[in-house]
Amino acid sequence: MKKLLTLTVLTLASTGVAATSSTGKPCGNSYIPQNSTCHVGTPATPPTAPRQAVWFASCQAARAAGRYDIPRSDGAYSAHLDRDHDGLACESNGDDNDNYNFNPYNTGPRDPNATQSTGSAPAVQVNYGAASPVSPDPAAMKLYRVVQVLDGSHLVLNADYTDFPAELIGVQVPKGQEVAATAWLTKALPVNTLVYVEQDKAAYAPSRAMWVYIWQDQQLVNAQLVLAGLATAVEGGPNTKYLSYFQAAQASAKATGLGVWQP
Repeated sequence: MKKLLTLTVLTLASTGVAATSSTGKPCGNSYIPQNSTCHVGTPATPPTAPRQAVWFASCQAARAAGRYDIPRSDGAYSAHLDRDHDGLACESNGDDNDNYNFNPYNTGPRDPNATQSTGSAPAVQVNYGAASPVSPDPAAMKLYRVVQVLDGSHLVLNADYTDFPAELIGVQVPKGQEVAATAWLTKALPVNTLVYVEQDKAAYAPSRAMWVYIWQDQQLVNAQLVLAGLATAVEGGPNTKYLSYFQAAQASAKATGLGVWQP
C-alpha cells in the first residue's frame, strides 16, 4: 500500500511538471503561464538622483553650467534669473539674458541689445559731482522688484514672490515736500522696476520696514532724492555708510536752491 501511494505521488508530480512545461514558458528554473512576465534577471531601475539646488548669480553663469529654461519648481530657479517673470528662468530664446532690458510697463518692442544693468527704466539723472558714491558689486546685493511707491521715502518691494515694506535709509522728507517727493520717487521707480538693494548695520526701521539703500543704474536713489532738494539728510540710526554723501548732496541742493531750499 505504501509503495502504491509513493508511486502515485511521483506520477502526479511528473505529470504536473510535464503539463507546466508544455503549456507555460521557462522563467529561471521553473515555468510560468504564457501571459505572465518573467522578472528573473531583470535589473531594477535605479532611482533618479534629485537635482541639487545650485544658486547662479546670472544666466551667463547658469548657461556655463549647462542650465537654461529653468522652471520655478527647480531648486536652481531664482527670481533675479527670470527677468520677464513668466516662471521660466534663463530662457533659451534670450528673454532672460543678463543684458535684456525687461520693461513690463513699456508696450513698445523689446530691445535685446540694451545694456542697462538692472533692466529697468532710467532713473532721474542727477549729477553728484565729487560727492558721487560708487555702486557696490551687484553680486553683493539682492535684486528686488518695485511693487508700489507709498510716499517720498517708503515703498513696497518684492523678491522671491514676497512683498517687503521698505524705507529709504538716511533721508527725511520735510513737511511741504511730501507730494513732490512722492511724484519724484514714482517717476524714478515705476512699478515693476528692478532695483538692487543694499542694507547697512541695522536691517529694520522702528516701523519694522526694511531699511534700504536703493541702487538703480549705478545711481544711489536715496542720495538723488536729497540732491534734488526733496529730502534732507539724517542719520539712520547706526546706518551711516553713505551719510557723508547725503550731507554733500544736501549742501549742493541748498547751494543751488532746489526743492525745500528754494529762497
